[in-house]
Amino acid sequence: MKKHTKKKIPSLRVGVIPSVLLICLVSIAVFIGMIFLAPSDYTDFYLDSCADQPLLIFLNLAPILLVAFFLYGLTARAPFSAAVTAALFLTAGAVNHYKILFRSDPFIFADLTLYKEAASILKTFDSSLFTAVICGAVIVVILLVLLAVFFRGNGLKWQARVFLPLMCLFCAVMLYFNLYTSSEVFNRFPVPGNVYNQAELYSSRGWTYTFIYDIHNQFEKEPANYVRTSYRERESAAAAADQFSETPKPHIIMIMSEAFSDLSENENFSFAGYRDPLKNYKKIADEAVVSGHVAVNTMGGGTARTEYEVLTGISLQSFSFSANPYTMIRKDFPNLTSHLKTIGYDTIAIHPGYGWFYNRQNVYRYFGFDSFYDIENGFEDEDDFQGGYISETATYDKIEEIAEPYLSGEAEDPAFIFCVTIQNHGGYAMKYGPLEPNFQTDLDLTENQKNLLTNYFRGVIDADEELGDFIDSLRKTEEPVVVVYWGDHYPSLEDTYERTGYGYQFTGDATDAPNGYFTPFFIWQNDAAAEMTSCEDNAEAHDLSDDSVFNAAYLGSTMLQLLEAEELSPFMTFANELRNQVPVIGWYGFGSFDGTITETLPETENEMMETYKKWSYYQMFDR
Repeated sequence: MKKHTKKKIPSLRVGVIPSVLLICLVSIAVFIGMIFLAPSDYTDFYLDSCADQPLLIFLNLAPILLVAFFLYGLTARAPFSAAVTAALFLTAGAVNHYKILFRSDPFIFADLTLYKEAASILKTFDSSLFTAVICGAVIVVILLVLLAVFFRGNGLKWQARVFLPLMCLFCAVMLYFNLYTSSEVFNRFPVPGNVYNQAELYSSRGWTYTFIYDIHNQFEKEPANYVRTSYRERESAAAAADQFSETPKPHIIMIMSEAFSDLSENENFSFAGYRDPLKNYKKIADEAVVSGHVAVNTMGGGTARTEYEVLTGISLQSFSFSANPYTMIRKDFPNLTSHLKTIGYDTIAIHPGYGWFYNRQNVYRYFGFDSFYDIENGFEDEDDFQGGYISETATYDKIEEIAEPYLSGEAEDPAFIFCVTIQNHGGYAMKYGPLEPNFQTDLDLTENQKNLLTNYFRGVIDADEELGDFIDSLRKTEEPVVVVYWGDHYPSLEDTYERTGYGYQFTGDATDAPNGYFTPFFIWQNDAAAEMTSCEDNAEAHDLSDDSVFNAAYLGSTMLQLLEAEELSPFMTFANELRNQVPVIGWYGFGSFDGTITETLPETENEMMETYKKWSYYQMFDR
C-alpha cells in the first residue's frame, strides 16, 4: 500500500540578516509615508524640525521599528511582520489625515473606543469612499495571508524568538516613561501656530510621537491644592426641593441643532434672490429673552462635548484629558436634568441617532432622564430620512408628539424635553443631491466647495423652517413654554474655511483661536411663560442681552438663573458668577464681554477660575 504524503505549500525562506534589513527599510518607508499623510501645510515645517532636532525622527521612527521587530520575534516572518506594521501605522495616519480634514481634530488614543461611531459616520459620506475603505481592508487582509503563507523565516532560533519580543517590550516601557511622557522633551519641538491646537501639535511633531505622548494626558490628574471636603460642603448648600414648591415651572424644551451656525452671515456670502438660511432664526432671536453666541470647543463633530457642557455646567477647558467626557461617566451625575427632576419635572431625551452613539443610552440614565427616544424606539418610518439621517421634520414631529399632553394641559407635571437633532450632520458632498447653488459669492470657489456649502445651507434651511413652524405653534398655546436653541459645532466643510473664513468670531483671526467657534443661541419664552416668570427682567438684572457671548457650559445654568431656580445647584450658581467675570474660557485664553482676549486673568478672576476647575474635578471624578 502506498503512503500518501501530504504536499507542502511551497514557500520562500528569508534569512535573519535580509529579514532585519527588510524590517528596517519598511519601517523607514512607513515613517516617510506618515510624514506625507499629515496635512500638507505642515510637511515642510515638520521636515525642518527633524533636520534641526534628529531626536524627533527617533521618537517617530522607534515605535514603528519596535512593533515590527516584536511581530517578527513572534512569527519569524519578516515580510508579514513588516506588512502588518505598515498597515497599522499607515491606516492610523490616514484616519488622522481625514479626521483633521473633516473635524480639525487629530486621531487620539481615546478615539479607539469609538470604532462603532467611526463606522457609522463613514457610511454617511460618499458611498465610493466607504466602498474604497472596505475594498482596501480586504486587499490588505489577503496580502497579509499570502505573506504569512509563502514567506517564512530561516535561522531565527527559538531563544531569539523569546528574547526579541521581550526586549522590544522592555525598550518600549523604558522609552515611554523616560521620553514619551516627558513634557520637557515634548516642549523642545516648535509649533508653527498655537500650542493649544491639537491638530497643529500632531501635525508639526509627528502623529506617532504625539499620539503616544498624549495618552497620559487623556486621564485626569487631581488639581494642585485640591481639597475634596471643601466642594462636598459647597454641594450640601443646595436648596431643598420643597423650597421651589411655589416657584413657577414652565415647560422647558432645549434643542441642540446639528451643525447649526450662522456661517451664512459671513461677509463673503449673499442670499439676494435666495432663501436666507436664518430667516426664522433671526426673527425669533430678536424677540427672545436672551440671544447671541455660545463658544464651543469642537468643530465638525464631537456633539456630545457641547451637550455635556450645557447639561453639566462644566467647561471641558477645566480638564486636560482629550477623551469624550461621555466615555467617563459611569454613575449618577448631577446636571440640569437631575436638578429639574428634583422639583417635579418629567425629563425626556430625544436623539434620532443610535442610543449607543457616544454611550448616550447609559449617560442619559445617569443624568436622570425618565425616557429616551432614539432611532430604534422613536422613529420607524423609512420616509423619516433626509440626507442620510432622520429629518428635521420627523424630529420636530416627535417633539410635538411627546409635548402634546403637556401643552394641552393633560399632564400634571411640567416637562423638560431635551432634543439633539441629526439631519444636517456631515459629510455634505452631494448630501441632498446635485443641487443648484443657493447663494452668491465673489470668491473663486471650486465646484466641490460650492457643492459642500450649497448642501450645508440646504440643511440649515430645513432646520430653520421647522424651527419657525414650531415656535409659531408655541406662540398659540396657553401653556407656559421656554425654548433654548443652539448649535453644537461648526460643520465639517473640508478646506472651504480657508477660502471663506469662519462665521462669527469673538475677535481676531480664526487661526489665532483654535477654539474660536461660536454658534448662535437664544432663550425664548411664550406669553404664558412671560406672565408666569419675568425672564426679561431677570436677564436685564444679570446684564444678559441680545448679543450675549459666553461658553456653552454657561447656557444651562443661565436658563436656571432666568427661571429663578439656580439655587438648586450651588455649582451652577457659581458658574453664573464666573460667567459674569469670565464669559469665554478657551484653550487659547479668556474672553471678556468687550471682545478682548487675554492669556492671564486678574487675581480675583483667576481665583474664581481655579475654584471652578477644582469644583468641576469634584463633580466629574471625586463625588
